[in-house]
Amino acid sequence: MENLIIESTENTPRIDFNPDTGNLWLIGESFPDMAHEFFKPVIQWFQAYIASTRGPIIVKFKFSYFNTSTSKYIINILSLAEGGAAAGRAIEVEWHYPANDENIKQNGLELADGFHIHFTTIAY
Repeated sequence: MENLIIESTENTPRIDFNPDTGNLWLIGESFPDMAHEFFKPVIQWFQAYIASTRGPIIVKFKFSYFNTSTSKYIINILSLAEGGAAAGRAIEVEWHYPANDENIKQNGLELADGFHIHFTTIAY
């Protein structure tokens, strides 16, 4: 499977999904005008990756800001991860947040409460 790399823009995060390492990064600010169009290939790639591989996966979110429409796609990604974990896959989630940003931290903690998956919050 090929890497999925999408460079960041003013309003979209960098996507760096590396199938060789199992590290799936979403980094930066996310408030795309057309969230569906931006996240569609990300969701499709992640679905295919879970279905076609067996190694461990670490989904790493490192947002400095995201809007409500992005949160919908974060939930979609977490749902896919949870489904993979329930099927026996070794899947973890890391929620990286700015040490001085309680809102981003709290968003991560609230998301963690909604899923049955190994979820770690990490300040930077």
